[in-house]
Amino acid sequence: MEYIDPYVTWSPCGQFIAVQTKEVVEIHDGLTFELISTLQPAKPTFQLVGIVAYSPDGHFLACISNTAIIIWDIQTGGVAKEIQCDGANRASLIWSLDGKMISTAFQSKTNNSVTICGYNVVSGTALPPIILLSYYRPRLWAHGTSFLVSTVVWVDRAYTINIFETMPTLTKVKSFPTQLRNCRIAGFSHTAYRIPVQINRGGNKLLILDVQTLEVLLDVEGDFRQNCFSLDGSLFAAIKSRGNIHIWKYSEGHYIPWREFPNPSSRTFYLRFSPTLLSILSFGDIPRLWHLDNPSNTSTLHSPQFTIFSHSGKFVVTTYCQKSTITIANLLTETPHQFIETGIKIVGLGLTGNVLLVKGPKRILAWLLTEDGLVNNTPNDRMAGWSDSIWSVLAPQHCSWDLVFLIEGETGVIKSDGKILHIYNTTTGEVLKPTQELVHLKEPHHLLVGMKRGQDCLYDTSAHITSPEGDEKPSQAIHKGGWIEDHDGKHLLWLPVEWRPMYQS
Repeated sequence: MEYIDPYVTWSPCGQFIAVQTKEVVEIHDGLTFELISTLQPAKPTFQLVGIVAYSPDGHFLACISNTAIIIWDIQTGGVAKEIQCDGANRASLIWSLDGKMISTAFQSKTNNSVTICGYNVVSGTALPPIILLSYYRPRLWAHGTSFLVSTVVWVDRAYTINIFETMPTLTKVKSFPTQLRNCRIAGFSHTAYRIPVQINRGGNKLLILDVQTLEVLLDVEGDFRQNCFSLDGSLFAAIKSRGNIHIWKYSEGHYIPWREFPNPSSRTFYLRFSPTLLSILSFGDIPRLWHLDNPSNTSTLHSPQFTIFSHSGKFVVTTYCQKSTITIANLLTETPHQFIETGIKIVGLGLTGNVLLVKGPKRILAWLLTEDGLVNNTPNDRMAGWSDSIWSVLAPQHCSWDLVFLIEGETGVIKSDGKILHIYNTTTGEVLKPTQELVHLKEPHHLLVGMKRGQDCLYDTSAHITSPEGDEKPSQAIHKGGWIEDHDGKHLLWLPVEWRPMYQS
């Protein structure tokens, strides 16, 4: 299962960690990171795309999907509410302190505008949106029954931080000219009114600045990337580029070095202190919990679980990141689980139709499954292995599983970085085209690049099929199995559920 950065949050009590994937929200133990439960959207068409947030009392968990804010009841695991909204580009999701309102903020990718939206949790009604200007991602937090938001604007050749109260009306509360320029403001502590500043001109340097007094509370050399404050602002953590996780503690008017942990992940995109200040979560290639009270033995490593349900609902495929064994469990019968020993360290899992795709550090393997999830009718009393795979190919670097689909009998296609397609023959594993440009995907169900009879084709799944010469053909209904068919009934392109138009036949 693929994790989305940086959509992870602690429960108010600090006992649980909610982690969002593209399909579900996982609830993990706050001490061991063991998986406790899984929350699923009520509708299969929902694709989780945004922040997760606990209610103030910890009884509910909200998450943004592509079309709605989904609210789960933590005690029952069921969906308690769905509030309609456009989930694109949401950067914040916050509950009011009384639990009656939810507010979101998102920043435009084309300009510096920030849109603040508010929703009544009980009725689901939306308040009129508020649009602000900010050069950096806004910080949104609860303030009684309303919300506060910080923005960064350019005034008199320097950055100014403004604090607004929002929902239902907009009121400027405070304004702090910083005299900062030629730098990157990388966060904000709304409890201590402090900002981290990364300066990369004339040498790399990290500063922490008190915006109320302009006093420098930390001045350290180095290029630091991800960072975070603790809730009360007493602790600050940052990852040095290609280096360790550094933690500073506020004491006598300054931040002083306090803890340092090795950072084995090649890509870390999230740091967050627990509300109890007992641990810090670094979330990247592999989630890792660091216990702050025992620096000599603080690292607790637990691989994230990948889980994929078959489209028929008959079986589920599970494994753990960096492990080599896959478990396939039939959900409708009590038959024993089937196991696949892949022989590789698993870093990605995909299921397209009845083809199971497994990605390792340097190789992608594929198995053909039956409707019940068996590998080539492998008996339940033995373990399937690499020899049972239908093909094996070298894996492209940094290959994501955002979009995986097959073209029947000819090629398999795996999306990489949103711009490059890696195309393979599904029978032999031969690379048919190492790379191919992908038209920018402006919205789901729109514009996919594929291959048909050896020619490049552009498929618009919501309107028509276009050839390279620009000739349009009438739209073809998508079969219930997810295939786009031509006039002769030949399967052209298989689409995952989330990429199928709502009006499919």
